[in-house]
Amino acid sequence: MDDQSKNLILATVLSFLVIVVWYVLFPPPEPVPQPAEPAAQTAAPAPGADIAAEGAPAAAPGAVPAAAETAAPAADAPRIRIDTPKLSGSISLLGGRIDELALKEYRETIEPGAPTVTLLSPETSGGATFAHFGWGPGAGYSGAMPGPETLWQQTGGGTLAVGAPVTLAWTSPEGLRFTRTVEIDADYMFTVTDRVENAGAAPASLYAFGVVERHGLPPDMKKFFILHEGAIQVADGVLTEIAYDDMASSPVSAEEGGPAQVTAVAGRGWIGFTDHYWQTILIPSTDRGFTAVAKYFPGADLYRTVARQPVVELAPGAGAEVATRLFAGPKE
Repeated sequence: MDDQSKNLILATVLSFLVIVVWYVLFPPPEPVPQPAEPAAQTAAPAPGADIAAEGAPAAAPGAVPAAAETAAPAADAPRIRIDTPKLSGSISLLGGRIDELALKEYRETIEPGAPTVTLLSPETSGGATFAHFGWGPGAGYSGAMPGPETLWQQTGGGTLAVGAPVTLAWTSPEGLRFTRTVEIDADYMFTVTDRVENAGAAPASLYAFGVVERHGLPPDMKKFFILHEGAIQVADGVLTEIAYDDMASSPVSAEEGGPAQVTAVAGRGWIGFTDHYWQTILIPSTDRGFTAVAKYFPGADLYRTVARQPVVELAPGAGAEVATRLFAGPKE
């Protein structure tokens, strides 16, 4: 092979490398997403979904508090311990929140004796991240619902462990009997089964929801351009990644109380937050569809993902049951 041929091959290879590097550093713009379907077409309720039921955010320090805001859960609320081979933590009976969770097999650094990774933490701590579940009223129904300020009672006792579920109970003034059973597998999957029975004299209209909430940006964000960190969802087989900046700059929804992206899921899907190594994801166990919401509250610097299930109408004596799985662990 003569020198001219060698130079031609070398030039071709170098040109190809330049093109590859250019596309990595300056990728082409993504296509503009199509507008979300109108809220009236959603499978699950979109009444703003009663922000009070999901928990109105507390205002940021120095901000004027909103009239609808709720007080932060008490630090000394009773708790149910979580203990599995891979997880440790607790559930607060105030609101029924899963808000303390550590990964036993992962540590913050490689140094001997380094603390285990904390994945979920209470609202009373800085940079809180937690999951909670509840019920909201359907259109026209004004009965009380179990929300962030509800003090549940544990029926029986014991620690949440593999093969050892725990059950919480609360009854509304209108006679709605709510029970919540929380199970956990040998890895990182919770199953939260909410049941309601109408023991009152009047019909009731309500819907179940799950929330994963994050206060502020994660302190260990990598901010690497090829790595997605933020909200993530799958709706009917379509994956959508929503960066924190995009959550904050979403169109403002009066119903949702701030910038929000609302997606009607006809069948199956999930929504939550993903980090570099960890994920906290809600997976409604339903074939009836649900509404997925990713929203931001500027005054509180709070990011929230919500999975709202369809409204159920309960005649006196009737009952309903819904289940939501929560994955909280490493992206193994």
